[in-house]
Amino acid sequence: MNLSRQQLQAIRTLIRSHQQERQYNAVWRSIHETYGLGTVTGRKIQFGSPDIRRLQQLVERDTGLNLMTDDLSGNRVELAGRTANEKLSGQAVFSDLIWVRAPTHGLLRISDADVVTPPSSILAVSGDVELSKDVPLIVVENGIVFRYFNHYALPESLRSAVIIYRGHGLHARYVLDLIQREKGRRKVVGFFDFDPAGLCLSLDTGVSYILIPRLWRDPLDQHKMKPFNKTCEFVSQQATLKARAEAYTGTFKTIADAMLKQGWSLTQEHIMAHTLEMEICMVDDHAC
Repeated sequence: MNLSRQQLQAIRTLIRSHQQERQYNAVWRSIHETYGLGTVTGRKIQFGSPDIRRLQQLVERDTGLNLMTDDLSGNRVELAGRTANEKLSGQAVFSDLIWVRAPTHGLLRISDADVVTPPSSILAVSGDVELSKDVPLIVVENGIVFRYFNHYALPESLRSAVIIYRGHGLHARYVLDLIQREKGRRKVVGFFDFDPAGLCLSLDTGVSYILIPRLWRDPLDQHKMKPFNKTCEFVSQQATLKARAEAYTGTFKTIADAMLKQGWSLTQEHIMAHTLEMEICMVDDHAC
């Protein structure tokens, strides 16, 4: 029988725990109907010690896995070394990769090799790869902005930076690991929406710097961008930023206070489309 990952996890939990009763849900109903083990009483199914030992034996016969000692971690190739059903892996095929771009002017060095990313192309690399040393990293929140980032005029100090897409799910986890690994060795900059949620994201990701539009202190840009400001989003996000900014007394607090006073909520797409002048500010310089 080809047991599903969910069924195997349920059986493993039963085998490893000291509890012999489970809710008789759809997962346990299918297991019970397949192996005929356990006693159903109302909405519960109970297993005696002989049932559990027999269930473990049958699962090992069908999958090659000893659920008392084996687990289901690893990618499909790794799991294929332990069981006939490699699809039991819960790891998406490309989940351990992060997406990067070379700087606008320059090369990207990966594993002692120089590469470029031509216009409209990106590069997928392992999350633990050694990226170009001694240059900044810019973590970009939005996928479409990441794709067209080479069209954007960066501050001079970031012209050689490697561009990284933050991603979601496991992609984001690997990027967070990269940020923590690199922030003590180089400048790691976050480019997020210029809104309360974006400033909070800079704290959550752990970047040491943020790339933001200068409009928070430029009346001309403020006037220019007012028609594109998302007031409803600002209103729904402002309370969280206000609470979190109280822990800061430096540059971050100054920017947060200005945003809360002026009511800004601009997406990265609008920042890029209107070619707003940008500046780099520290995040964690004066955290209380």
